[in-house]
Amino acid sequence: MKRLSVFFLMVIGGFFAFAQTASSLDVYILDPTDTDTNVRSAPKGKVVDKIPAEGIWMLAVSKPRNGWWQINNGMYYDAVPDNNPDGDAFISLHGSTTGYWIHYSCIGFGLVGNGSGHKFLAAPDNKARAVYISRIDEQVHPLELRGDWVKVVTLDGKHTGWIPTYIICDNPLTTCP
Repeated sequence: MKRLSVFFLMVIGGFFAFAQTASSLDVYILDPTDTDTNVRSAPKGKVVDKIPAEGIWMLAVSKPRNGWWQINNGMYYDAVPDNNPDGDAFISLHGSTTGYWIHYSCIGFGLVGNGSGHKFLAAPDNKARAVYISRIDEQVHPLELRGDWVKVVTLDGKHTGWIPTYIICDNPLTTCP
């Protein structure tokens, strides 16, 4: 059953990779606190729901605003369906009529494996100067979205730069070769 779950996750992850658009990002919960992740009714708003710390949770976000991302459709995805007792893969958030928001420090993604690393650029332009070269297995938090570019920060907060969205690996169980 576990192999089937991992296979299903890889298929879904591949779908999300192709579905990535310039107006939204597919990410996973990457909360450094190891506690349930707060979901708010607005940036810095009231906590209206929580995403459990247990499990691997994926969601689509858009409309970044001052470090906050809106969760699209008020849903998130249990990447390992065995963690969900009723067998449903998509879980709806509750408690807000104004949308659902999550802080950038609680979400992230990896970078597509390429055998070396990826350049973080000073601006969202292929001709911009490189400001950092990522590690092969680096995970990052998204800060801003501009066209087919996303501004990211490393988990330790030491390096910030722009990367093209096509190198995003939104599947926490693979390197998206």
